[in-house]
Amino acid sequence: MAEIETKPKKSFGQSYLINEAVVEKIIKTVGLLNPEFLVEIGPGLGSLTRPLGEFKCPLILVELDRDLVGYWRKQKFNVIDNDALKVDWSKVSQGALITLVSNLPFEISSTLLVDLSTTVTPIKEMVLMFQKEVGQRIQAKKRTSDYGLLSVISQSAWTSEKISDANPSSFFPPPRVAGRVLLFRRKVIAGVDGARFLKFVKAAFAQRRKYMCNNLAAVVAGRDSADRILSGIASLGHSSKVRAEELDAQEFIELFKKLDGVRG
Repeated sequence: MAEIETKPKKSFGQSYLINEAVVEKIIKTVGLLNPEFLVEIGPGLGSLTRPLGEFKCPLILVELDRDLVGYWRKQKFNVIDNDALKVDWSKVSQGALITLVSNLPFEISSTLLVDLSTTVTPIKEMVLMFQKEVGQRIQAKKRTSDYGLLSVISQSAWTSEKISDANPSSFFPPPRVAGRVLLFRRKVIAGVDGARFLKFVKAAFAQRRKYMCNNLAAVVAGRDSADRILSGIASLGHSSKVRAEELDAQEFIELFKKLDGVRG
């Protein structure tokens, strides 16, 4: 930080990863993926950036902090000066499949994951650090308190596995919460429009204690929508009193297809 003449900025949610053991696990995981094209969101002080630069494939950094943008460009790295939530991923790798790596700012992690799960991108795999609590929600099983919108959306688009946990002292400055690193591999799902599917799942979980058929009535189109919803739910082996938390991600996809989408 003294070299760059900067300090962590709260406005960017900067908390630099400094635990070498966690870094090694992330880099080892990336190596096993045999990446074709690497992108790192938020290089920070470079704990991941420098070892990622040793791989024999292109590496692009996405950074919003102008101090760090300037520093990494002086180090001869290719940097996209933009908010990760606004990046057009289709233009980043010129057709190559992307392996995305990041110690994500916790403030944007859930939003970014939902965006990447519901849009078509060339991102094939991701190794991402989340707040531990968010990581638990991502991997939660149905019929548990952590299971919800984020679980269904992420599990619909990716398989995931835990790589490592990181306690607050693994970061500088230390956050109030622990972190969790997850590896994601893209699933191929045919016939599902991501934006409409997201709207569908949001509606299903809008009021968790209400029956799912009542929640979905707000978004399923057609005069016979109530009958179609009940018929679709029954075809999955559930009663009319089923709640959203009782369906797994694959059942959500099947029900969405059976009901032929949502309004809008």
